[in-house]
Amino acid sequence: MKKIKLLYEPKLSEQKAIIQALFPDEKTTPDFTYTAYHYDSKPKETLTENNFTREQEQSQLRQNDDEEENLEHLRSQEKSPFVFGIILFVLIVGLLFILLMVNINRDSPKPFSDNLTTTTTASTTIINPTKESSSDFTIDSGVLTGYTGSGGDVVIPDGVTSIGNSTFFGCSNLESITIPDSVKSIGNYALAGCSSLKNVTIPNSVTSIGKGAFKSCSSLISITIPDSVTSIGEYTFEHCRNLESVTIPESVRRIESDAFLNTKSLKDIYYTGTEEQWKRIDISYGSIPAGVTIHYNSAS
Repeated sequence: MKKIKLLYEPKLSEQKAIIQALFPDEKTTPDFTYTAYHYDSKPKETLTENNFTREQEQSQLRQNDDEEENLEHLRSQEKSPFVFGIILFVLIVGLLFILLMVNINRDSPKPFSDNLTTTTTASTTIINPTKESSSDFTIDSGVLTGYTGSGGDVVIPDGVTSIGNSTFFGCSNLESITIPDSVKSIGNYALAGCSSLKNVTIPNSVTSIGKGAFKSCSSLISITIPDSVTSIGEYTFEHCRNLESVTIPESVRRIESDAFLNTKSLKDIYYTGTEEQWKRIDISYGSIPAGVTIHYNSAS
């Protein structure tokens, strides 16, 4: 007799349909066997030897969930130091930024109104600019080495013996400067790049003017070199494009190269000596622009 093994117990009508489909010519009725599967117990018969029971599958799933949860926990622990580091970095940067802003506000120049003093009379209030504060200057053993003021009209303190190299370099707000009689020398590029400088008086105490001392002072129109100076260094007035006249004393014995390079507006040089004395000056090639008129025995 033939047997049919099923995974469930078929109904009578299903048995007939199965027999008819599988054994259309069979005269006898085959026996049906089936595996009964219960959710709360193991099956009576194993489907195949490689299959797991539902309980084993659920146990495996629970184990996988536990492993994933442990992995997620480990990942979160690994991220914690990194996140803490980012937060600490942001806090440090923020603190540094606050300190920087405090220093900028403390060191920034005061408004113009804070630099004024007022004198009140019966009917008139006169507003006068205050003088430069001594704290605006850095002086080392008589040498002026630094300036931190706001520009305008600057008066160098008495007692300064030398204006150091590049002391006022690039001070574009400097409009005029008063040099005291105590100053004996002006350093290299001391006032170079002071593009707003219009007035400067060099006292007779100055005997040396350094290289490029007034280079690119584009607002300077005229200047008088004192009788105490014996030479004009190279690049001294280079790129002073609005310089129209210079007074040179007969004490000058040498004018170095490119002293007046690119001074396209220079028209007149007023020399206090004679023409013969002028010819004896050691003038480097190209120092005096072409087309400049030399006025002898005269001053501007």
